[in-house]
Amino acid sequence: MIDPFLFEHHELKTLKSATNTLCLEPDTIAHAIRFARFPYAMPTASQLQITGHVQTHEKIFELHLATTNVRYMLNLTPIEKLLFEIIALHKLSKGLEHAQATDLEYRSHTVLGCMIQHRLTRLLLEIDSRDRKAVFQLGRASGIDQTLWQTDFVGATSCARAIGLFLELTSCRLYLPTVFEDIMLGVDLIILSADQKNWCVSIKTGRMNSGIYLEHVHTRPSNEEPAFYAETRRRIFDGSAKMEHYYPYAFQPCRIVVGKRPEIINIDVEKSDLEIAKRFIGEKRLLSHLPRWPQKTNDMTTDSHVA
Repeated sequence: MIDPFLFEHHELKTLKSATNTLCLEPDTIAHAIRFARFPYAMPTASQLQITGHVQTHEKIFELHLATTNVRYMLNLTPIEKLLFEIIALHKLSKGLEHAQATDLEYRSHTVLGCMIQHRLTRLLLEIDSRDRKAVFQLGRASGIDQTLWQTDFVGATSCARAIGLFLELTSCRLYLPTVFEDIMLGVDLIILSADQKNWCVSIKTGRMNSGIYLEHVHTRPSNEEPAFYAETRRRIFDGSAKMEHYYPYAFQPCRIVVGKRPEIINIDVEKSDLEIAKRFIGEKRLLSHLPRWPQKTNDMTTDSHVA
């Protein structure tokens, strides 16, 4: 029997050998700058105007990527193709940034944002720091909205940093969610471990220089808990339960808050954070003495720790 989970999801792996590090060709950024200048029109598929179905919007945009500006895509390496797709999706998303956006346009914008983040997260994990800086600076190029580009980078670097922690652990296999699971269930990362303890993870960006905070969501937050803290916990708790209906796995919900760094593109793994990730994976769920949500009015991301 084919495992439907493995069929649907993209496994995240990195090359450990420095000699195998994926790099962009010297002229790739120059080509990307030229590509960004060209107009990139929204697909004309009528379905975008009659349904809010996430998978329908995603498939239409995927088909649009595959059939538009083909001459730019033919001779690109897979890593370069990722970059050009990010630029194309960015331009589509930018076109939907207006005050009179309809509900269906907002759905398209949300789907595009998710597609961008998944691709950008993969790109950041696969290229070196020099190329990450060059890609980040594409935000200054003509045809790119710098504010939107930087916003996408903040979310993607938070995901990449969280993923980078668990890529260091040989007992884990990591998967990006589908676009539907990300948007509708609040799942940003899926972890399958060797001892059959599996997690659905919500990843959020915290305050500047606030470290990494990891939390197991053992129970569904009640309506009495502070709404600001309960929302993402409730969403990932419910999302994990729904994932168990879709796939032959038991999932534990958890939440990771990644503090911003002064240098946005820095996704290096800190030794202290790696130790936290090891404790997180080996956690025995004997945590009744700890509060299930922060007691302060700001998020508990001042120090790196596990809850």
